[in-house]
Amino acid sequence: MERLDSSRKWYVAYTLPKSEKKVAREIEDYGFESFLPLQKVIRQWSDRKKVLHVPLIPSYVFFCSNNSSFHRLLDIEGLVKFVSFEGIPATIPDREIQYLRKLNLKDFKLEVVDYQIKSDGRIKVTYGPLKGIEGFFALRNGKKWITINIDALQRAVSIEIPEGAQAK
Repeated sequence: MERLDSSRKWYVAYTLPKSEKKVAREIEDYGFESFLPLQKVIRQWSDRKKVLHVPLIPSYVFFCSNNSSFHRLLDIEGLVKFVSFEGIPATIPDREIQYLRKLNLKDFKLEVVDYQIKSDGRIKVTYGPLKGIEGFFALRNGKKWITINIDALQRAVSIEIPEGAQAK
């Protein structure tokens, strides 16, 4: 996984509904790195099916900055606020962003779930397309899942572990 400069941090922007892609593009236009995790979904209409790429975590866009000048991003139409706690902008650990980037590259079965406090145990995937990802293990309906907490959002992303992947 790519290592970021330690002075750079990932922050979270909260957007209006259905504004995530536009906000992510405009953050890039301001010279900041942005990341919007997407998932592929198939929508059925009466006459056709269409594959869409929709935000994995609706109304949230991640962006990276090495200083506090990002407050000028509030000028972006559709960006409502920065996620913060007691007035301090929340940061996301680089490893969580890297995990989400890895998931974005493949068509994994993903679900955004409530924040996971308890689980069947912490694991690290050692083989297969999810190699290197750490999270909490769960067995649901005979399928193996790994859940990654995103602390700053009080949310979690669950990924069905593909056949052939090994975890310990």
